[in-house]
Amino acid sequence: MAFLDRFRSKKTAPVSVEWQEIKVEEPPSPVQAKASMERSLSLVFSGRVAPLEARPVLSEFFAQGWDKVSAHIDPMVRGKAHAAPWVLGEVFAAFPQESAEAYLELAQDIPPKILFMLIEAVGSGREDEVASILASLLEALDWEDIPAALELLGKYPSAAGNQYLAAALENEDWRLAMKAAAALENAKAVEYLEQLKKAQDRGGILGDAIEEITQRMSKNVV
Repeated sequence: MAFLDRFRSKKTAPVSVEWQEIKVEEPPSPVQAKASMERSLSLVFSGRVAPLEARPVLSEFFAQGWDKVSAHIDPMVRGKAHAAPWVLGEVFAAFPQESAEAYLELAQDIPPKILFMLIEAVGSGREDEVASILASLLEALDWEDIPAALELLGKYPSAAGNQYLAAALENEDWRLAMKAAAALENAKAVEYLEQLKKAQDRGGILGDAIEEITQRMSKNVV
């Protein structure tokens, strides 16, 4: 019993508690925030950020308004600084009216792939202007850029654009002729069925492809 009394009366040494210091991070200064945004934009415009991950950065960038956005992208649109075309396409889509007014008249000074992204974003309602721009560039374009130009003429159809496509049916390169035929179908240009059937007579892969196109288009003739 005496042993238990001694045990009960033994005092337990107090346990010391060490409090961890709570670190409060200061919000970035305006200068730091601006530098961070510029770094993020640099990565996005260089194409080193996937589209899904780039969207929050672009949204914040667009919120600054067209004046600041245009000042940033102007050298990129003109080909004086590198930019991934799809990123500029996102800018054009966010500011279609402003982009059209600022850059369509400068088409001769814009690299083709960037110009095509611009037309993709602003071409609706400007079909005649699109046809005029692309027709003026077709002869000077590199071969690899011509299919995209023909496709745009079909996507944003006009009477003038359809004429250019019909003329392209006679191109010696059957691949371009087939691209023109597909664009005429996309434009629903049934008035050029006879020219399409004539191109079909060239035979081969081109003839087979155009035959399918003319069959589909003929169903839409009243």
